[in-house]
Amino acid sequence: IFKVMEEIKKMPGLVLSQPDYIYTSFSEPMDDMQNLPGLLGMDRKPDHTGKGVGVGIVDTGVDRTHKDLEAAVVFADNFLETGPAKAEIHGTGVAGLVGARINSFGISGLAPQCRILALRACRQVSEGRPAGECYTHSLVKALDTGIGQGASIINMSLGMQGEDRIMSRLIRAGARKHILFTAPAGNRPDSAVMAFPASHPDVISVGGRLADGRLFPNDSLAGKADIRVPCSNLLTTVPGDSHNFLSGTSVSSAVVSGLLALCLEKDPDFSLETFRSFNGRLEDIFAFISSAQ
Repeated sequence: IFKVMEEIKKMPGLVLSQPDYIYTSFSEPMDDMQNLPGLLGMDRKPDHTGKGVGVGIVDTGVDRTHKDLEAAVVFADNFLETGPAKAEIHGTGVAGLVGARINSFGISGLAPQCRILALRACRQVSEGRPAGECYTHSLVKALDTGIGQGASIINMSLGMQGEDRIMSRLIRAGARKHILFTAPAGNRPDSAVMAFPASHPDVISVGGRLADGRLFPNDSLAGKADIRVPCSNLLTTVPGDSHNFLSGTSVSSAVVSGLLALCLEKDPDFSLETFRSFNGRLEDIFAFISSAQ
């Protein structure tokens, strides 16, 4: 090519001689490994990005310095008395699935222009594992702060058996302010009882769907959930500018929170009633996001 260029340069009247460079469209380097729209069955990436929608992540600590998240986290607080805030696996992973930025690094979340409120109410219980432990007092403070800070969606990728009455009252208060809440149905394959807070009537309960189409954690429990979305080996952010695969209905809940952010950007009046009118049909949600105003 360069020999030909040198010959062409000898031609009279020539302005410039150069190769025919090959360009590529910009995308996130790991998009081929984590294509959430494809996993969800979307025909294409949505036009909406969740721009300006506040999503509260009530979870373990979010890594605010992660390159995929540093521009996304607009507020952070720690509600545990056990020590200073930390960057932890579960919260960082949930935040990435919702709102990882498009920045030519790593992945992009479903709502890459949403505003993330990192509300640390849980602690990671062991090094190198995502499992977290939460307490009513820290969760109540986190919910109260999320409501006060203007979150439109609050993702609670956590659960317990039974009912927490104080949490129930706060969720109800948030619902009266038209906040959308999401929570996972649970991960126990032998359980037929919805975990709390997913069992709360004002919370969108989320079940999982495996790559082969089977429901997770089982047909009975996932069948009771408001919606079922992918839950297996989703690539997301983890502390230290890294990425890894996480599984379970916790990540499913994060996926639904991302979808809700797209719905709210499309229509700020989008409500729990509108969501439930779709009866868990992803195709109806996609049609809503894609429809003309």
